[in-house]
Amino acid sequence: MRDAAGGAAAGEGAGATSGVLTAIAAEFAACTRCADLGVPPDERRAAFSRLAAAYRPERVRVLFVAESPPQRNRRGRWTHFYLPEERPPGEDPSMLFWAMADVLALAESCGTTLAEAKRDRPAWKPRLLSEFRRRGLFLVDAAKCAVNGVRDDGARGSAVTRCAETWLTRELRVLEPDRVVLIKVTVHDLLEPILVRAGFGARLERERIPHPGSGQYANFQHAMRQVVGRRPTLFAPPELGRP
Repeated sequence: MRDAAGGAAAGEGAGATSGVLTAIAAEFAACTRCADLGVPPDERRAAFSRLAAAYRPERVRVLFVAESPPQRNRRGRWTHFYLPEERPPGEDPSMLFWAMADVLALAESCGTTLAEAKRDRPAWKPRLLSEFRRRGLFLVDAAKCAVNGVRDDGARGSAVTRCAETWLTRELRVLEPDRVVLIKVTVHDLLEPILVRAGFGARLERERIPHPGSGQYANFQHAMRQVVGRRPTLFAPPELGRP
């Protein structure tokens, strides 16, 4: 928990937080609990955890929760929100990251435009990720293994909720974010009751935000701007009057 000044309580500094999260990540990297639901253990889990940890802010003001890391696509390429350079031919851009960068004007804060940053992703994405971290923003996945290949919607939902109940709630208690924003309508509907039961209801944004894929980019932008507009200083760079 945080003390009255808003920092970590005694004995729970950044080093301790990092150590606890590393231990949790090591546990879920070896988890096989969703194999019965048709979700094979993802060998990339440890790598994903390291990618995210490199950009985790000392204090998390807003925690975004997405569904899961995606599977490798049909071309054998992989992507991830925290994949720092998105270098071809083996890597593809993260649609979620670039949609988030658009709404939050990360490129503009780094002295460029979104179009220019997209033209040279290996050069610009690490800088935009650093700006995301500088604002106290962080993203985790509810399910630690890729679930987008699970065709049965019931099994997919069960995997997300099972993983969230087992791992996400533990991460939340360590991170203690000021606000929690759920990305994807089905993720919102699955996770809202879990997070309310876990004691995070007062911090949870109730906006049902679609994932920007599958033709939902404009709807994602609209919903995210509604969320940002309600608490603009929480998402803004520190120098713009954040308390």
